[in-house]
Amino acid sequence: SRSVERMTSSFFLLVVLCCRACAWSPYVYGPEVPGMKWFTNSSLGMFIHWGPVAQWGTEISFPLVCEAFPCRVQGANRTMLTLHTPQELAAHRQAYRDLAQTFNPTQYDPDTMAQLAQEAGFEYVVLTTIHCDGFANFKTNHTQYNVLNTPYGRDTFGMLAAALRKRGLRVGAYVCPSLWNQDTYWQPSALTALGPVCRPNYDPTTNPQLWQRYLALLHGLVSDLATQYQPDLFWFDCSNAPPSTDTRLEAVLPLIRAHNPEAVVLTRNGVFSDYTETNDQSEHLALQLLGQYQMPAGLRFEIPAVLQSSRQWAYDPYSGQKPASLILANAMLLAAKGGNYLVNVAPTAQGVWPASALTVLGQLRDWMAVNGEAIHGAKPLFPYAWGTQYYVTQQAQDQTGAMYIMVPAMQPGLDLSSSSS
Repeated sequence: SRSVERMTSSFFLLVVLCCRACAWSPYVYGPEVPGMKWFTNSSLGMFIHWGPVAQWGTEISFPLVCEAFPCRVQGANRTMLTLHTPQELAAHRQAYRDLAQTFNPTQYDPDTMAQLAQEAGFEYVVLTTIHCDGFANFKTNHTQYNVLNTPYGRDTFGMLAAALRKRGLRVGAYVCPSLWNQDTYWQPSALTALGPVCRPNYDPTTNPQLWQRYLALLHGLVSDLATQYQPDLFWFDCSNAPPSTDTRLEAVLPLIRAHNPEAVVLTRNGVFSDYTETNDQSEHLALQLLGQYQMPAGLRFEIPAVLQSSRQWAYDPYSGQKPASLILANAMLLAAKGGNYLVNVAPTAQGVWPASALTVLGQLRDWMAVNGEAIHGAKPLFPYAWGTQYYVTQQAQDQTGAMYIMVPAMQPGLDLSSSSS
């Protein structure tokens, strides 16, 4: 029958996708990879979105997006601009790119940042090594648009990775597979082309030669990261979904694992990941959808979120920070639900965290010094939670039956994005 034919076709497609990932890599991916042991024991991670755009104080990368004229985009100091022509768009995008010519974070001190992160309870740190704007925070010959070609002229990711490892913290590399400064992604010219978010402005299946040129660049950048820095975590953002955005990251998985057998990999919308993907800033979902349902299945998850009250990922000079009590409440919730909490702390253009962020980090430090064992290396323990009032964990290696009952000072999952304090 026709329904049977449709089922057979769908099943065949599923098998092909799964087997293609297996064929590319001799390594297993998913909950059984060696690196999932450290990842599961590291409940709290720090995200760092940073680059030349910090000089503007606007969101990273997204000021480049214009899908149709007229379009509204962010300019310097979060001002909104309306663009009507390709010429105006080119001038705006060029001004964004030119921020690299004045990027000179002379106060950048990765040793101090690593110390502050560790004291505040973070166990791994993920830096935007290359966001969707295409600026590389690391040494590479695959693009001249990198930190070594700025007035600062030093390898910001390499310096941070060394500082983190000195303190026993794990090192993560965020990579955006959608590079909006590349003519092979937004063609024919990334300065003037109308481009959608997380997708090329052409169909890779009908122009495979152009797409292959783009993939050669993307895979080359990943190769540089894997061989030079051996990240413990590769965090691939959107989009990696076949067929329209098939980045074929399974092709570089053997290289990643060869240079760091304990590397953990997330590919958003991809054909493989080592743990469960969640939406950005979706802590509230853990109240309802995660925890009891995740643990029996053995699936670890991670929720990325932002410390700034404005919910902007890159540094926002007009924003304060969410209170430490809310960050801790969310950390308790996720620890009791079997998940990791990845909290973004954005540095300024000078390479330091603003005073308001340092205050929150200090408050996290004080809490962790007394109570950190309830989260670090802990696992969920039935009944996991009582509403939003109590959360229960136990040390993973505990044989005594002791438990931790955590009582948050605030309700987790709250959206305080309207706050500026």
